[in-house]
Amino acid sequence: RSAGVWTQQGTKLVGSGAVDPAEQGQSVSLSADGTTAIVGGSGDNSYAGAAWVFTAPGGPPPVGASFYPLTPCRVGDTRKPNGPLDGPALQPNATRSFDVAGVCGIPAGPVAISANLTVTNVGAQGELVVFPAGVSRPNTSAISFRAGRTRANNAVVSLSTSNTTFSVFNNSASSLDFILDVNGYFQ
Repeated sequence: RSAGVWTQQGTKLVGSGAVDPAEQGQSVSLSADGTTAIVGGSGDNSYAGAAWVFTAPGGPPPVGASFYPLTPCRVGDTRKPNGPLDGPALQPNATRSFDVAGVCGIPAGPVAISANLTVTNVGAQGELVVFPAGVSRPNTSAISFRAGRTRANNAVVSLSTSNTTFSVFNNSASSLDFILDVNGYFQ
């Protein structure tokens, strides 16, 4: 992970007979030093499964960043009327940024939040890329989805180094609703 960006190592490891894209995020395992993640998924044509290996260049997360748990709380929901953390829905092939300072007990200055990401009202297959605002979009997704399915995945969402903002890129041909629930932050 470098500036909140993980690098995929090689191609996905797939069970035999798989031809369709696998859905990432069914399970996640992180190495003890925080520099390697294995992300599992199902959803290939035969549900044979798949796994991806990601490494974090630059070593483990910064020393001194502690985790502070929060009572689970809904930060934003694009199904609601338009607002900074709510509607409108995420548009296809577009990026939207969210500032979470002061919401659900998130203070100013955290480096990341622990969250559950949910997509619903999905019209086409795709993925969401979640990354700190103000940096180049990485080539890794936080959650993959198929049309007509509601999906959720847990994630540690890195925030911008200058504020408490992150961006979401909807890599899909249709709009969709995005729901973000937080359960802690790192500072």
